[in-house]
Parts: sequence; C-alpha cells; structure tokens
Amino acid sequence: MTTIFLDEVKHRAGPSSTGHFLAFLALALLAIAFPASAAPPSKCAVEYRFTARWDQQPRRFDVDVLFDAGARTATVLRVAEQWGPVSDFGRAIANVRPIAPSAVVSPGPEAARSWRIDHPAGVRVHVRYEMRNDVPEVDAAAPRSHETFYRTQLGERWFQFYGWGGLLVPEGIDPETPASTCIRFEGIPGAWRFASSQGEGRRHGRTIEIHATTSLHALMGSMFLGGDFRVYRREIEGGPLVMALRGQWRFADAKLVDMTARIIATHRAFWRDGFPHYLISLLPNHVKTGETGGTALYRAFAMYACDDFAVPGAAFDHLIGHEDMHTWIPQRIGASGVDEAQRYWFSEGFTDYLAHRLLLTAGAWTLDDYAAHLDATILAYEASPMRNAPNRVLARDFWKDVYDAQRMAYMRGELLALYWNREMASRGASLQAALRSLLLPKEAAMEGKPEDLAASRLLAALRPALGPALDRDVEHLVDEGRTIPIGSHFLGPCFDAKRVTRPRFELGFDFQASRAARAVRGLTAGSAAESAGLREGMKIAGLSIAFGATDKEVVLHVVEGGRKREIRYLPRAAQGIEVLDFSPRAGAKADAACRAWIEAR
Repeated sequence: MTTIFLDEVKHRAGPSSTGHFLAFLALALLAIAFPASAAPPSKCAVEYRFTARWDQQPRRFDVDVLFDAGARTATVLRVAEQWGPVSDFGRAIANVRPIAPSAVVSPGPEAARSWRIDHPAGVRVHVRYEMRNDVPEVDAAAPRSHETFYRTQLGERWFQFYGWGGLLVPEGIDPETPASTCIRFEGIPGAWRFASSQGEGRRHGRTIEIHATTSLHALMGSMFLGGDFRVYRREIEGGPLVMALRGQWRFADAKLVDMTARIIATHRAFWRDGFPHYLISLLPNHVKTGETGGTALYRAFAMYACDDFAVPGAAFDHLIGHEDMHTWIPQRIGASGVDEAQRYWFSEGFTDYLAHRLLLTAGAWTLDDYAAHLDATILAYEASPMRNAPNRVLARDFWKDVYDAQRMAYMRGELLALYWNREMASRGASLQAALRSLLLPKEAAMEGKPEDLAASRLLAALRPALGPALDRDVEHLVDEGRTIPIGSHFLGPCFDAKRVTRPRFELGFDFQASRAARAVRGLTAGSAAESAGLREGMKIAGLSIAFGATDKEVVLHVVEGGRKREIRYLPRAAQGIEVLDFSPRAGAKADAACRAWIEAR
C-alpha cells in the first residue's frame, strides 16, 4: 500500500510576497454593490457572493467580489500562485468581468492567474467571475490522486473548496489586519448542509450569510463545503468541533467523531488554547488501501482516505494528530517565510514529535504503540538513502520525491526534537514548555522578517537551555545532514533500548521513475524484486507498497507479452542494519518520571 501523508500548509511565496502567506492575499465577502459613482465606505472591507449555477455546464459558482477602491485607480486581482502540489489554480477561474460600467478588466502581470481592474478612485469596485469545478469526474467512484483534493471540487450534490484556489483577491489591502468580511452563498438547496472555517452562518431559505472579522490570510486559508455531507457537532473544551463526512466507511461515524474530539481536546489542553469553531472534513479517494492524506487550514483541516481507512488505526492517528497539531505548529508560532521548504524539519518534524507524544497522553496510544512507531521511524531514518542529504536537497526535492526526500524532512525533525528534548531534560528544562511559550495571538500575522520566522523563534527559545551546542546542531544535523546521535536514553524515562539487526527496506526499483513511466525503471540487480521475476521495462498495471515495512509484501500487477500477472516479494535488502530497538520498561507506568513524560510536561 502506498501510504502518503501530505499536508500541507505547504505554499510557495509569489512575486508580490515577502513571506509564507503574502503570496496569497485573501479577502472577504459580499452583499450589495454601490453605484460606480460616489460610493460610501462599506461596512464590509471585502464582500464575496457565491451564486450556485449547478444547472449550467460546466458546473460552477458565479462569484461577485466587491471592495472599496480608496485612492487607487487600478487593482490587480489574483488567485494563489501555488498551494501544496497545485500551481495552476487559474484554470478553474473564467469570464472575469466588471459589473460597474466604469471599470475595465484586462490581463494582469501573471498570465492565467491575475487580472487588472482599471477603475475610478473612491468607488466600490464590483467584479464577477466564474469559479468552475476543477476535478474531472469529480463524482466518479474511481481512484483519485492526492493532488485533486487541493483543487475546487464541485460535485453533483456537494462542493468543497478553499480560498487558495477559489478566491480572486485584490492587492492594496493589508493582508495581516483583521477586517469586517461579508460572505454570501445563494441558490443552495434547502436540504444541503453547509459549514466553513468562518462558521456555519445564518440561513434564510436558499441563502447563507456569514459576517466575520478576519484577516485576508485567514480567509485564503479557509475551507467552504456544502451538500449531502453528514455533519456532526461536538462541544469540547476550547470551543465546538464540527465534522463533515461523505462516503461509506468501515466504521461508525460516531466513532470517528468521538475519537477525533478526544485527541483534539488533548491538544487544546496542552496548548491551553481553543477556538470559537473548528471544522474537519473527510472525503473518500476510492483507493483500495493505504493512501490517505490531509491539509491544515484556517480553523479547519480537510482529509481524504482510502477504502480500508480504519478508526482507530495508524493512518487515522497520523491524520488527526498531525494535521490538528498544525493549528499551532507553525501557524501560531510565526511565519514560515520564503523558501518554506528549508524549514520543514521544524514545521513537519516537530509537528510529528508533539502529535505522537500527545496521542500517548490522550490514551490513543500505549507505551508499546509509541515505542513501535519510533522503532519504525529510527529504522527508516538509518536505512534511508537521504539520511545524510543536506537540508537544501530535501527542500528542493520535497514534492518530487514523495517517499525518500519528503519523508526524511519529517523524520529528521522528529528525531531532532527527541534529541533536543533529552538534552534539555538533562539540564532541567522542557522542550514542551518552550514550545508553549512561543504562541502568538490568534490573529497575529508575522511575515518576512527573519527574526519572526517560526523556526528562528524556536531556536531563540531553546538557546538559553542548549547554549552554543544548539547552533552547531543546526549547522551539522539540519543544514549538512549529519546523522543524529540516537542513544539508549533517546526516548526518555519510560523505555529501555537494545541493539538489534533489522531487515533493511529495499523496494528493488526506482519508484518515482516507474510511477511516471507506468513501467519498471531502475531495477536493482540481485534484489528480491528481481528474484521474484520483476524485469526492467515491464508495464505496471497496479501496485501495493507499504513503504518502509519489510514484513509486508510488495504486490505488483504487471503486463508481460500482453498478459497480466502478479508479482509478490518482501522488500528486504540482502544485508540487514543494526539499530537501537526501544521497549517500555517493566513497571514504567508506576514511575513518577515516566508519568510526567507521558503527560508531556
């Protein structure tokens, strides 16, 4: 099973940006257009009206955006340059046109994603455009790639989209300052449910209205959904949780909602923080096994999962634990900045570190579960061909090499957090306390300045406890990619360690090249794959791979001589690898030091 854990608040700053979110200016939403002459300031800084056109082809929302011109006589409207793996959101935007007669629309400075609006100063600018469905066969029960879940999805009886890909936003409005925002959805069938990062709004027949005070950044990171979702609400400490699901699953909806609420409540208790509302969605990707993913958003995250998605289960634990933790790391700690991928060791690795610690705190994991996860992580880290790759290489290849480069950024960060946590504990300090001390106000937007970057703020907070060794570690273990020293006390007071020899994972062919060619490329001579009958150039009709797992067979459906056949093998290299293996100490739970460690103090 190909297991892909993607998140992604992974963005790339655009030409007009100075930091993590500035490329994606966001704006608010709609009500009534003033005439083009002598328009008084609106109570809403920006307005968006979404009018459902489900009877049209292509299926779409007609979107009106209104904003005050101020002293400007021209404004550029943009859709996001890139979000996650998508860099062509402009393909779902069409027919951008002025409603006020005094405005003129022409192509903007970036082809296919920006539009220039010439207008008089001092008016209320009113522009309309079409936001179309951006996923072919969006309702088909056929396997879908992770990339499609970042796009605007408008199904026959449902929709889900994000500000990144659906909103045209004007330049010239401060993206960091919260402002009054008006959002209206019209033409929504009365039986359809609705939810968003900005709340559930007020409903009047087929119209839904939301009035919020929010920043442009937050609006761009918002999720909006509606239709035949099954929507549940749980009141938990720190504010209500709303969950919206589609599809049929092997678990009861209530089990998913209740277990999610327990994990999120543990996160909020750790951070001593909450929200007026929080939204999680789950959609099926119609993949048979193993492929799950999610993306963190403003007061929300969106998930997709395969047919055998289990609750409880490893994929569930990762999705809920990791994606919800992004609410704080890095979003509440500081900016990710330009070249964000250079800091994924923090934004992804430390997120994994604390998410896994708090799964233990919440009781979703036992000590054995935690040790098993870290044993697998350490084994994968030690055996990875990217273990000693410089950080710049991991950043460069993050989206191109889903397994080796991308996974190494996560593993390096989590193991570094464990290493620093142990070093700090030996000095009477706490990594968890240091992380809590970094929280910024909820609406703070810190962009561009190096001293405001989340990773930079983290290092400043750790320096008093770790001293000059901290900067040496960053240079050697992060930037240069030297091996992180893993000792017998690495996991803390609950665990013992011993050295063992484990099988080394070896797939036996170049996965990235083979997936792109849909044929075997880079077959490893003498590998288990070759011994099982795999040959260079064989066409691949299907596959199931549990990356990193040497005890689960790789299953390949290949075409040879016009006939399909199945090849199975255990993906083990001829030579094993010696690693530390951790297990809970006898009587660990009765030990005061272990209990404190479990509580992530």
